[in-house]
Amino acid sequence: KETGVLLKKLRGHCREYNKEGFDNWRTSCQKEILEKNRVAKQDQFAAKRKAALEDSKKKEEEVALQNSINRAQNLKKLKKENSVIQRENKIAKRMAKTNDMLDIVDMVLDVVEESFDFRNQTGNETITGTLWREW
Repeated sequence: KETGVLLKKLRGHCREYNKEGFDNWRTSCQKEILEKNRVAKQDQFAAKRKAALEDSKKKEEEVALQNSINRAQNLKKLKKENSVIQRENKIAKRMAKTNDMLDIVDMVLDVVEESFDFRNQTGNETITGTLWREW
């Protein structure tokens, strides 16, 4: 009878030992799964951060390119406007000089007419300095 009791106790201990072993194995598997999940989450977050960073860089490059294009277009427009303004200023200066020259030519012609009239009226070929200054 004693052997039977001892065998029962041993079987109970074996079952407990096996149950503890199984529990330990199950706990270690759960820890392993949790660790794998944690690493997978970290990788997922890192991938999202990397994708967001790449997207942000791409958008910055697109904005920089668009700004560069806009600056080039504005510069071209300003150069064209400046060219037009310079041309208009040149034309205005020429017109002012032309008007001044026309005025001078009119004055010379007035003096020539006066001298012609004087010579025809007086028959005198010499004109005094006083008359020249007067005209």
